Amino acid sequence: TAEGIVLAKQENPEWQKPNGYSVLAAQPSLHGNFVLLMADHVFDGPILKDFLKQPPLPGEITLAVDSRTEEVFDLADATKVQVEGGRIVSIGKGIRPYNAIDTGIFFCSEGLFEGLQAGCRDGRGSLSEGIQWLAERGRARTLPIGNRYWQDVDTPEALREAERIIFQHAK
Repeated sequence: TAEGIVLAKQENPEWQKPNGYSVLAAQPSLHGNFVLLMADHVFDGPILKDFLKQPPLPGEITLAVDSRTEEVFDLADATKVQVEGGRIVSIGKGIRPYNAIDTGIFFCSEGLFEGLQAGCRDGRGSLSEGIQWLAERGRARTLPIGNRYWQDVDTPEALREAERIIFQHAK
């Protein structure tokens, strides 16, 4: 570790299953609060600085959300979030209504594993399903990113959009 940073590296033998299984594979390396980032997302670094100032309560997670839903590059593929009073009510790609977008930036307590284990027991196991389980118990908060940037990079078009955003903010 350097300056309190630990990179969890665990092989996931069930890599073909939903992404919650990959997070569960890292559980032996993660203790206390930790930041979980989607590997294919780029974002404005100050979002993390804001996160580190507001750690999650025991058993909870915090998700960075973007309320600029009309500006999301690939809205059809985005994970939508319904937020009320700073808490997640529902999360998923197909939910309606929604008023925010999941940026793929999470600040978690070990409570995340409880939600993921519940989702895996039900035969699903995605990260969103684990978060939904926590949300139903009032244990999933949000941190709005305001005007900061982020981009999910799943396609060549999304990569070009990410490059455009980064270069725009570098000026």
